[in-house]
Amino acid sequence: MKTATIITIATIQEADRSIPKAKREKVMDVLLDSSTPPITQEKELINTRQAAEIIGIHPVTLRNLAQKDTIPVIRFSARKLRYDQAAIEAYAQGQGVNQ
Repeated sequence: MKTATIITIATIQEADRSIPKAKREKVMDVLLDSSTPPITQEKELINTRQAAEIIGIHPVTLRNLAQKDTIPVIRFSARKLRYDQAAIEAYAQGQGVNQ
């Protein structure tokens, strides 16, 4: 990745204080790590209701877990959240939650 692109991303992240410092640092680590393989597999994305049903919890509880970084979430906006179905299923199995 070009240096100018990395600087631009870092500047945007610093300006947006809603992004926790740990997440900003993680993004920069990935950008600077040239050994990181590109993402080639598309993820099956599901909405909050679907993910909550798979795990067997209320959607509000799921959003709280995602906010605490307990469950990985993909944020398209403040209100539009999507979850990787494979990660949600793995979480449900690891937690022993009835489906």
